[in-house]
Amino acid sequence: MKLLKKIGLVLAGLLVLLVLISFFLPSQVHVERSRFIAGPPEAAFAQVNTLKNWETWSPWHRIDPKNTTYTFSEKPEGEGAWYVWKSTHPNVGNGKLTLTKSLPNEAVEANLDFEGMGTSRTGYYFKPEGNGTRVTFSMDGDMSRPVVVGKYVGLLMDGMLGPMFEQGLANLDSVVTHAPKPAPATVTVK
Repeated sequence: MKLLKKIGLVLAGLLVLLVLISFFLPSQVHVERSRFIAGPPEAAFAQVNTLKNWETWSPWHRIDPKNTTYTFSEKPEGEGAWYVWKSTHPNVGNGKLTLTKSLPNEAVEANLDFEGMGTSRTGYYFKPEGNGTRVTFSMDGDMSRPVVVGKYVGLLMDGMLGPMFEQGLANLDSVVTHAPKPAPATVTVK
C-alpha cells in the first residue's frame, strides 16, 4: 500500500510540475518555410490568390480528396474570398479559410479557422529573386487553449507542420514551373 501511495504522490508531483512549466511556455507559435520557385511572382501569386487552384498544390487537399467537401464563396480570388471544408478525417477536420489581404504579386494573407480550435493567421509572400521568386509560407497561432496541453502541442507545431509547408511549396513550384506558357502575341503588319 505504501508503494502505491508513493507512486501516486510522484505522479501527482509530475502533473503539478508539468502545469507549472506550462506557465512559462510560449502561447504563440510561428511556423515558416521558404522556397525558390523558377517562375515569376505573378505566376505563384495567381496560384495562391485563386482559392480553387489550391487543390492542385496544397498538401492538405490531398489527404482526404474523396471525402472532403469544399464550398467556395462567389468571389473566386483576392481579399474576401473564402472556402469552407468538411471532412471526417482526423488530419483534415472542418474549417474555413478566408483571404484577408491580397497585394498583387507580393502577398496573400488569410485567416484559417479550425472548427473548435481557434483561428490562425497564414501568409504567402512573393519576392523576386534572380530569374525566379522566393515564396515564403508562414503561419501564426495562439496555442493557449486548451490550457496547459495547447502550449506543449505548440512546441511540436514546427516539426508537425513544417514538412507539410515544404511539400506545399514544392507542389506550388511544380505547378508554376510546369504551367503552359502563354503564346507570344503576334503582330500583323499591314
